Amino acid sequence: MHLLNPWFLVGLVAVAVPILIHLLQRHRIRRVVFPATRFLLGASRRITHTQQLREVTLLILRALVIAVAVFALARPFFTSGGDAGAASGGAPGKAAVLVIDVTASMRIGSRMEEARAQALASIADFRPRLDRAAVVVIEAESSVQLPMTDDIDRVRDTVAHLQAGWGRGSLTAALRLSDRLLQAQEYANNARQIIVLSDLQKSGADASASDWRLAAGTTLVVKPVASRPADNIAIAKAVIPQGAVVSQRPGAISLQLRNFGAVDHPATKVVLTMGGKTVAEQVVNLGPGKTEVVRFEYPLTEPGDVAGMITAETTDDFPGDNTWYLDLHVRPRVQVLLVNGGANASLALDDGRFVKESLSLQDSPFTVREIPPKDLGAKDLSGAQAVVFTNVSGISTEATGALKAFLQSGGGALFFCGDRIKADDFNAAFADIAPCRLKDVASKPEKEEGWTLGDIDLTHPIFADFALPQSGDFSTARFARYCVVTDSQSSRVLARFIDGRPALLECALGKGTSLLFTSSAGMAWSDFCLQGGIFVPFVHEALKYVSVHSEGEANVEVGTRFAADGAKTVKAVAILPPGAEPVGAAAQAPGIYRVDADGASTQLAVNLARSESETVAFDAAEVTAALTSEPTGRELTIDGSRVWVAASESIRERIEGAQKIGIILLIGVLILLFAEHLLSNQTSRR
Repeated sequence: MHLLNPWFLVGLVAVAVPILIHLLQRHRIRRVVFPATRFLLGASRRITHTQQLREVTLLILRALVIAVAVFALARPFFTSGGDAGAASGGAPGKAAVLVIDVTASMRIGSRMEEARAQALASIADFRPRLDRAAVVVIEAESSVQLPMTDDIDRVRDTVAHLQAGWGRGSLTAALRLSDRLLQAQEYANNARQIIVLSDLQKSGADASASDWRLAAGTTLVVKPVASRPADNIAIAKAVIPQGAVVSQRPGAISLQLRNFGAVDHPATKVVLTMGGKTVAEQVVNLGPGKTEVVRFEYPLTEPGDVAGMITAETTDDFPGDNTWYLDLHVRPRVQVLLVNGGANASLALDDGRFVKESLSLQDSPFTVREIPPKDLGAKDLSGAQAVVFTNVSGISTEATGALKAFLQSGGGALFFCGDRIKADDFNAAFADIAPCRLKDVASKPEKEEGWTLGDIDLTHPIFADFALPQSGDFSTARFARYCVVTDSQSSRVLARFIDGRPALLECALGKGTSLLFTSSAGMAWSDFCLQGGIFVPFVHEALKYVSVHSEGEANVEVGTRFAADGAKTVKAVAILPPGAEPVGAAAQAPGIYRVDADGASTQLAVNLARSESETVAFDAAEVTAALTSEPTGRELTIDGSRVWVAASESIRERIEGAQKIGIILLIGVLILLFAEHLLSNQTSRR
């Protein structure tokens, strides 16, 4: 048995107090003989004997109350096995978790080598079968690389074989996992410790943004491994044509090249390679902290997939982010079916005319065919990628079913409203297809100026090009009428009129997309169709979006799954670079992959997360302050590393607190006091 507060045993001296009081207050018996009392002598002797017995019992109870109370305050506890050393003041067994960063940024310079060396140094004094350690890695989904074990040689072997990956990771997620490991009851009496070995990259770490904190009683040791400033040139961003269609006009491939370091890189050559051939190159000068934009043009004259890469030919600490892989998918001309409900002998009042002419310009990536609403059927949708409805109030039930199936299988639809549309008929025909239902028409008096487009989502692919300077001004178009909509809660509003009501809405239906523009495509309600600088590119971008975006992203980040979760058979083969074989169901390294999922073949370009190129890091003190919530504690410096120890109980306190012997003894004191009270009431002193 051990005592947490042994000095309280001095209080045992107080056991003598009730004994002294008993001795000092004993009645001195005077003998007075009365003749009549001789008959009561035998009974008196019996009563006196009982009284004495009760007084002795009462004395023992009072002394026992004091003794038990003293032992309760001394906080006794028992130990066994490995706890004995800790309880007697010796060094307790350690339970440590090594949290090692294996994200892509650890490939910069010698960071991974430093992490392994520091991790091995941290467990150099660990004792086999007494101390225990586990290994947790920081990656996209932080995991336990090695569960808690007392086989320290196995821990060293695991650390020695760790390699940096290509993905990003979360420091907080790894620490949460480590904290859960250490909170297991079997480690309650060990000296618990989490040792972090990371470059503490600011763009990847999320410690300061988290509300989570380490549990009290765990020592957090943060050991940064970025020992020197990194020299790093990186392709920070690349813009690849999405939904490219065969055209005589070349497509633009642009990129941002950034110098994250403090070393000047003059005359850096940037090379574009497509299909294994160098097609263009440029030379840029990159001073410290500078960013340069490089733009290439590539012909889109042939349909198909072209694998390529952009390379910055320079020498730095992280060659992995000097290359950007890309897959350029060029589609044949988009087949568009125009369903024109606003045909008119007057070309100025023919809603479909302006859409058709926009799609029929020279070098247009579209092929358009026009039919009236009454002729629309399933056969007309065959071979089309997109359908445009201009001023169409309704279609047949058969056509409605065919159109719904067309969208669910990946087709696209674009609706323009107009003066021939009756809201009830439109809602009956397109309620399950259009992004919303129509209510009534908002109109401006003839002498008043029409509404303009006020709020446009320039982040959407349809409007992305309009975000650039001198790319068209939507405020020049005037709208005298538009349809007021309802039931649009499940749709996304991409543009609004100046009064706040929706102008363009989007919704998904299966694999396809439906768009609705609440004003007309002709001159009856607006002059939008006369604004060639915005109307033509708007129609083109809207139809590109609804016709090709359902194919899925062809340029993704490391860690992306090769196929949807529902795919039964998935096989991926690396095309570039040679030997970049995929691991598991997701891409683990940058490159170009040919993916076959359930018989469908696609090509995928995979790149590392460009946030991993950042060289700005957290200070160790920032991390410890963000992850520890106890206002009490102390900050130490151990081997040059900042260490925060949250206020916590000692090993002996944790053992005693778990056994609760002191509380049990105090309950015993209460029971003894109650017994003493009952007995004292029955004991009369004369």
